[in-house]
Amino acid sequence: MSPVTFLAFFSIYFSVILSFPPVQAACTSEQQQAILDRHNFHRGGHGSPPLSTSSSIVSVAQAYADKLAASGKFEHSGNHKYGENLYAGGNLVAGIDFFYDEKSQYPGPYGSEPSMANFGAWGHYSQLVWKGTTGVGCGCADYQAGQYQKVLVCNYEPPGNFGGAYGENVLAPIE
Repeated sequence: MSPVTFLAFFSIYFSVILSFPPVQAACTSEQQQAILDRHNFHRGGHGSPPLSTSSSIVSVAQAYADKLAASGKFEHSGNHKYGENLYAGGNLVAGIDFFYDEKSQYPGPYGSEPSMANFGAWGHYSQLVWKGTTGVGCGCADYQAGQYQKVLVCNYEPPGNFGGAYGENVLAPIE
């Protein structure tokens, strides 16, 4: 390869590489802590014990956040090993409040099995406060395509939202 050909190739290669925006590799440690704190703030308001972060769950959540960000899609993974909440927006910590704000749609009454007719309107909320869940791992990524800016994937262990268990796991807000 002649020096001119090499320089032309080199120039084109780096022009293409540099034209793609950088991908955020993961949630920063500050984001992870803020997301965990926000989960535990809302859970505490229902008498649910605090969650701890699991690095193995973070890895699963991060891999799926990266996949969504690269594809421009926004859809659940279908992984039933964990509970899963997704949020797309600019402020990922605010996503936890978004999940909690579904509380107004929870059909109740607390202490019993809710109607599942409108589960899509409150299922993130019930997973967030699910008393039996003890671990969480969240992944963050910047979308490279599509209509969204950032994505947050939170996986929960053990998963919540099991029929027959709402009464003992989705507790009424503490007044």
